[in-house]
Amino acid sequence: MRVIRSSGQNVSPSDDGKLYQQAFEDGLFEPTTINSLGGNLVSLGAMYGIMQGRDFTVESQSINVELPSSGNSTGYIYVQFDTTTSDVITIESALTPFTPTYDDINESGTICQMIIAEYTASAVAVTSIESKYPTASTKANPTLVGSVAQIETSPATASHSVGQYFVYNDQLYEVIAAISVGETLVVGTNIVATTVGNEIYDLKTSTWTPVSTPFTPPSDGIILIFYESASAGDTSLRFSDGTYTATFTSGGARMTGEFPCFKNRTITKTITQGTEFNTQILFKAWQ
Repeated sequence: MRVIRSSGQNVSPSDDGKLYQQAFEDGLFEPTTINSLGGNLVSLGAMYGIMQGRDFTVESQSINVELPSSGNSTGYIYVQFDTTTSDVITIESALTPFTPTYDDINESGTICQMIIAEYTASAVAVTSIESKYPTASTKANPTLVGSVAQIETSPATASHSVGQYFVYNDQLYEVIAAISVGETLVVGTNIVATTVGNEIYDLKTSTWTPVSTPFTPPSDGIILIFYESASAGDTSLRFSDGTYTATFTSGGARMTGEFPCFKNRTITKTITQGTEFNTQILFKAWQ
């Protein structure tokens, strides 16, 4: 039993792979070029992609692909992960019949392959080639949505406390009265539609404003902190609005952090370790 991402914990490639595999479909994030150069030589453009949550890069290069001993045949170019002894990525080719191996390399598997091109070849040359790589994309995964806001139906399938959120009929709702399992959802009685999604969007797209402490926010929002110490030793910085307090600590001379802020609740800054050289604070308001 362990908390994977915690202080002093080693996070393995398979840990990251399992996480990002929940969010991304295999493929390339950016388009690339694949061309025949004559004979069995094929040029590949640079690639940036992901397989089973493991992101990878491939430098532009030329490779020699496999040709049939006689007649014509179809072949495939593919990216391969081999985790047998260490994580190795290669570009390989194979003639039909060929089925990519897709071991679960985040568990006990060792080989994972993804086709990026299909070609036709004679015994002496590649005669045609076509890109076949998938495009990496985020997964439309209800489990991920549910981890942020549970998907609910009416009657309710779970109990909910006041202030919780869930998605019902493709709309995000806030619970305004406690809900028991089997209870009917009634807008205005136990749930209310919320605009929190729009507020998050507005926060992301609104303007950052430089401020200094003590700072009294004119509205709810967030501040970003960029701090530089006069020395290279340990640094510690504390922000507080009288109700909430956050301490930022760094083993180097620079650090960044963020702190939520609320309208008319004055924020103060205290340097608890190190000597301040420069601090930049940016405020962004909810719209």
